[in-house]
Amino acid sequence: MDDATQLNDFLEVLANYAPTVPEEVVEYYLQQSGFNTSDPRLVRMVALAAHKFLLDVSHDALQYQRIRAQSSSSSASSAATATGASATSAAALMAANGGANSASNRVVLTMEDLAASLKEYGVSICKPEYVSDVAHES
Repeated sequence: MDDATQLNDFLEVLANYAPTVPEEVVEYYLQQSGFNTSDPRLVRMVALAAHKFLLDVSHDALQYQRIRAQSSSSSASSAATATGASATSAAALMAANGGANSASNRVVLTMEDLAASLKEYGVSICKPEYVSDVAHES
């Protein structure tokens, strides 16, 4: 298959594609950035790209959360064993901190994990260290 055939096949599939990100939202932000189009396939293509970006960022944030949870649970268990606590109290400590033995193993997305994930894509959401609300007067 050549590139033109693949592109035509892809555009035909887009005609029947219902994007996860609503087309109205995509059209709004395209218009806000100065891009106007009447081709719905192009809007769906941008919606598909936005959906993939959101999935990648959320997956990376989940990985950061898992790493953070593993490091906190391993440091908590090593601190418990270093003080001479028994293995059962170390397991209880891990369960209290959301370790693998916990019944409610709930994942929480934090701004720290999200900021680290977005930083990989060149997006900085951290506030600057110094912010002034007062305009400079010369």
